[in-house]
Amino acid sequence: MAGDLQIVPDDFTLSSFNFDFSQKSQSKGLIYFKEGYVHNISVAKNAEGTIIIAARCYRSMRKGESPHRMSIDLKDSVVADAYCSCTAGVSGKCSHIVGLVKCIQQFKLLGLKEVPAEQAWTSLPQQWHIP
Repeated sequence: MAGDLQIVPDDFTLSSFNFDFSQKSQSKGLIYFKEGYVHNISVAKNAEGTIIIAARCYRSMRKGESPHRMSIDLKDSVVADAYCSCTAGVSGKCSHIVGLVKCIQQFKLLGLKEVPAEQAWTSLPQQWHIP
């Protein structure tokens, strides 16, 4: 999956939401971002002009279950709706959404124009020696 990052506002941050995230959600979301839990990120604009950012996030505890599904709808640079399939995510206030926002921010900071393609684990250097 890919997407045009140029349609996402440069000032897209957690402050784009009309609510505050708890400190715990922000901390856990940062971990999800740093450890690569967020994947399959896509960015698209629908016919009404709403920017839809969608992704999946691996579960931290039940790794055998399917990943959480997330989406963020941006309308006029403001978050109109946010959803995650986790129990806390129905309101959009979960740590998985924070992880997705951090990923988009990182892509924008790096100056990327599109969501980078995900590499297969076999294409990456071995990391079994890294704690």
